[in-house]
Amino acid sequence: MRQAGSRRTLHDIAREAQVSPATVSRVLNGRLDSRIASATRDRVLRIAERLGYEPNRIAQALVTGRTHMVGVVVPYRWYPFATDVMDCVQQRLEPLGWGMVVEGTEGDREWFLHGVRRLEGQVDGILTVDRCDLVQALVDDPPGFGKPVVSVGSDCYRGVDHVSIELGRGAADAVSHLIEQGCRRIVYVVPQISAHPHEARRLAYESTMAAAGLEPELVVFPKGTRRGAREAFLAHAAERRRLPDGLFCCNDVTALGVYRALRDLGVRIPEDVALVGCDGTDETQYVDRPISTIVMPVAQMCEQGIGFLQRRIDQPDLPLQGAELTASLCIRESSRRQVGDS
Repeated sequence: MRQAGSRRTLHDIAREAQVSPATVSRVLNGRLDSRIASATRDRVLRIAERLGYEPNRIAQALVTGRTHMVGVVVPYRWYPFATDVMDCVQQRLEPLGWGMVVEGTEGDREWFLHGVRRLEGQVDGILTVDRCDLVQALVDDPPGFGKPVVSVGSDCYRGVDHVSIELGRGAADAVSHLIEQGCRRIVYVVPQISAHPHEARRLAYESTMAAAGLEPELVVFPKGTRRGAREAFLAHAAERRRLPDGLFCCNDVTALGVYRALRDLGVRIPEDVALVGCDGTDETQYVDRPISTIVMPVAQMCEQGIGFLQRRIDQPDLPLQGAELTASLCIRESSRRQVGDS
């Protein structure tokens, strides 16, 4: 344990790791230097942690112009998918000695632009989650944005470094699964913000329904909360006076709200109504009929996104970086009617 008053330095770490102080500096600053072997990087990080090394961020920023902070911008901070992203980003940054600042934009354009510009002087770059339109406005509209931006998620902007999650295949699999379970009136439940006609989940839903000779039916509700989804579905059920036999929900928050509505109505899940969500958040497993969902590769997305961001910070003139990941359907009790289906 470090003695009181004995602040450790880069030279202490370098001496014990048997490398130069410059190498220690590059490792602790998160520099992705291919000349540093991964074993050396790991050794330096372990020694720094054991010695209790604490960099002076203010002094570092004055000398290097770097804050070693990343801004993470999410549409809604309360949304479970967003909290998963924050946790994965933090796990990726902590070993590098970097920190993060989070902004939630509540899906509003002006709030988004104001919040992100407030971060500009505090961070070395930002990771934005979804909302392609807002990211495009940030980087393309004058005066632009002075720090590197990486866009990630299912609705990312490909004009900057990006990690895209392809949801179309997973959504098509979800609707096909419901059809295989015998569902013929399958409703897509979606908050207004995600209901535009060219969105991947909606396109996959509509094309898969059309291919099966089935009629699409949407429930669109204004505010993307559990309560909003619950109230909208109850109103839809009262208006139609007959429940659908299958439900595909745009995200897991919507699925949980609809699940509560089905229980309010005394509906058996999945015997009367089969239900599938999207995101793969942990909450979907903690109901009496665990909810089938399209699982997003959040950890891989964050790993690649932070890697792209750090490379862009170190090498501003790199060619555009991009990656595409796929989401996969996880079938659980909420939609499994046929024995042996998986």
